[in-house]
Amino acid sequence: MSFAAGVGYATYLSLRTSFVTQQGFSQLHLEVVSRAPSVSAANIGNPDRSPGLVLNEQKPKPVQNTMNKGKVRLNYPKDVELHVIGVYQGKLESDDGKPWWSKCGDLQDSRNAADCHSRYAVQRDPGVVEVEVSYNEHPIILALMAYSAVKWRVKPGYGVVIEQVILAGYHGQTIEGVEQGVPVHAYTYKSSPCNPCWQGTGFFYGYEGPDSGSHTYGTVERKLYEITGQRVASFQGKYKGERFSIASGMPVFSYATR
Repeated sequence: MSFAAGVGYATYLSLRTSFVTQQGFSQLHLEVVSRAPSVSAANIGNPDRSPGLVLNEQKPKPVQNTMNKGKVRLNYPKDVELHVIGVYQGKLESDDGKPWWSKCGDLQDSRNAADCHSRYAVQRDPGVVEVEVSYNEHPIILALMAYSAVKWRVKPGYGVVIEQVILAGYHGQTIEGVEQGVPVHAYTYKSSPCNPCWQGTGFFYGYEGPDSGSHTYGTVERKLYEITGQRVASFQGKYKGERFSIASGMPVFSYATR
C-alpha cells in the first residue's frame, strides 16, 4: 500500500478497515481518525494524491447556546458540577410541623380524605426553603425542585460560582439570592413568576433517592442530563424541606421520604 507524499506511517493514530464486496471485487477502505500537523491539506480528500485513502479529520465541536424543544444548553466550564435539591413542599410561617394527613381524621373515608388533601396538602402560599452554598471547589449548576410553590432563598458563600439555576416542579417556583446575570431556567407545569426567568417546556420534580423504590429519581436524573449534559454530583431530598447546605465533604445522596 502506498501513502500520500509527505505523510509518514507514524502520522496515522488510528485506522479502521472494512471490506466491501462489489461486483466481485474487494476494496480496502481506511479512515484516519486523527492526523499529525505535518499532513498536507492538499492531500485531504484528493483521490489523485492518495488512491483509496480517505482522511476524515474530526474536531470536537464546542457546545453553543442552543434552543431545542424547550431546552437551552449553556456552554459550561469543563469542571462544572450539578447539585440537586428536591422537596415536596417548603416551610410555611404558620406550619406546625405535622404532615397534612395527621389533620384528616378518618382517611378510609375517600370523600373526607379528598377534602382534607385539598385543604392541607396543596399549599396556597409558597413555602420557603433556604439553600446555603459554601462549596467553591468547582463551578456549579444548582437544580431546585418542588411539587408545591416554593420560594428558594439561596445564600452563596465566598468564592462560590453558580453557572446556572434550574427550577423544576408542578407549581411555580421563585428564587432569590443569586447574582444578576446568572441564567435561571424553569421547567414547571404552572408558570414560574421568577424574573428574569426562562420558561422551558415540560416539568419534573422529585425528592426521593435512587434506592427509595420510586421511579421519580430516574426521571429527574434523565431530564437534568438532557438539559445540562451533566451527571448528578449530589442529591438532597426531603418531603418537607426547610434548610439545605451544599458544602465540601457532603455525601452524594442525602434524603428522607417524609
